[in-house]
Amino acid sequence: MVRAAVTRASCLAGLLLCGAALADSASAEAEADKSYQQAQSALSQQAWAEAELHFERVLMFNPEHAEARIQLAMLLAQRGKMETASGFIESLIDDPRTPDAHRQRLAGLLAQLRQGPPAPGVIASEARQSMPSGAQSAPSAAQPLIQARVALGYSRNPYARADINNLTLTLPDGNTDLPVNQNIAPAPLVISSLSYLAPNLFGFDAQDQRWGASEQNFANKLLLFCYGSLGGEKVQAFASTLRSVDGNSRISAGLAWPFDSWRLTAQAFKEPQLERQGYALRLEHLQTSSAGAQTLLFAEAEKAISGVPGYTRYGFVREQPLTSTLAFQAQLSAQQDFAGYSALLENGATRQLLFAELGLQKDWGTVAGWQASGKLQTGRRWSNLTLFEFRDTTLQLTFSRSL
Repeated sequence: MVRAAVTRASCLAGLLLCGAALADSASAEAEADKSYQQAQSALSQQAWAEAELHFERVLMFNPEHAEARIQLAMLLAQRGKMETASGFIESLIDDPRTPDAHRQRLAGLLAQLRQGPPAPGVIASEARQSMPSGAQSAPSAAQPLIQARVALGYSRNPYARADINNLTLTLPDGNTDLPVNQNIAPAPLVISSLSYLAPNLFGFDAQDQRWGASEQNFANKLLLFCYGSLGGEKVQAFASTLRSVDGNSRISAGLAWPFDSWRLTAQAFKEPQLERQGYALRLEHLQTSSAGAQTLLFAEAEKAISGVPGYTRYGFVREQPLTSTLAFQAQLSAQQDFAGYSALLENGATRQLLFAELGLQKDWGTVAGWQASGKLQTGRRWSNLTLFEFRDTTLQLTFSRSL
């Protein structure tokens, strides 16, 4: 693996030297600029494999493109190719054509990589703060990344209530139909969040959701994380606390191992109000097409050692760009409980859930210093237990800004 990484780094370094002859022409410069813009677009869509190819093409036509060098190195590291990224950076530091300012920046980046892989947010920040090739750049990789986000929405079913008029209970003397009187009224939704990523790759993400209906309900979460090394592998350690809209809370802690396009997460959790605790595993695989479409496949299992036993869940999330500013999104997931939900529902049948959601997202670019986007989504959940069926449509406007 080390030999392959060194070979990969050598090929990247050779790419810079072999492209020198091409870099003399105006057409080559135009091709480099075009590929660089394509790389930035791929980064904004989190199409990592596509961005890597575009960066390599930039360096083929313009070997001295400093920003492409640095962003490619960070991208290689973020994709788990740590040895390749380190070897590539070392070759650039040793290259006499590298300006002193960029050499210092690369040295700082190399020191960071030895602490752990960069998060995707770091790459995005680096891309946003990048300057044209040849201009002196600030060492943004050594600065903290802070992002604020505000979302204003309107939901048809803000509490995901069951779409039913009566409920059938299983009793010893026979089944009984119980009328369900509920008022599913649309309501405005406000989401605010703040995220922070320190240069040593420690950070947090805090989010608060509030519904402005007659019922003043809210939900919030706090996630703390850091990157480190375990057994020679780079991992992310995290701890989180979550309060759901029904008032129940969940505390969890665990580790996440990224490897190539896969990610494995293991965590332990506790839900005090439900007197429930246990552990969960989740496996994800990200597929990216050359056209920028992304598909996330996932499978997870939750096992409780006290309380409700748990479940298995699997599905996919798909995002397909329609234009440079418009994307189609789809999600489908299925869940199967390990044990019957309740003896009062359908004779204690094991609960099964199927959830589908479709959405359109539109990006408007920067408005008064804020990145603006809008999303319209509709979702529905089916179940063999009618208590858990619901449908909803939500319209949401989001504004985010790096501080």
